[in-house]
Amino acid sequence: MPSIIIPKIKEAKVKIQGINVILLIDGEKIAELHWEVALLISRALNIQARKIEENLKAEKIAYDQATLLRAGINLGLTNNKAIQDEAKKLAAHDQKLRKYIPHTTDEIRSREVVGAPTIIKHRRRNDA
Repeated sequence: MPSIIIPKIKEAKVKIQGINVILLIDGEKIAELHWEVALLISRALNIQARKIEENLKAEKIAYDQATLLRAGINLGLTNNKAIQDEAKKLAAHDQKLRKYIPHTTDEIRSREVVGAPTIIKHRRRNDA
């Protein structure tokens, strides 16, 4: 399988020529791809780059998720199990979070009724 190794670049350009996408690095044509192939490659590159970004920013993501958990918002910022577990630990034991968000959802009592009302247009036959 051929590989393209680009150590450092000064300029990268992407151009269109007919139905092909052309990648130019420092003025040199590196690849000419059919638009569908370029789309598949760009999606794959984006997914892998986001995984790397998630690993590099894992500490911040865990702290942000812990803040949301501590505030009672069960919203996941990541699907990474290790980061989620760290966020749970932070939410339970981090002194700053415990100081500034002292109550967990178990301690907050709500008087709101959750659900949707039922609209009955006709009486049921058995309710007569």
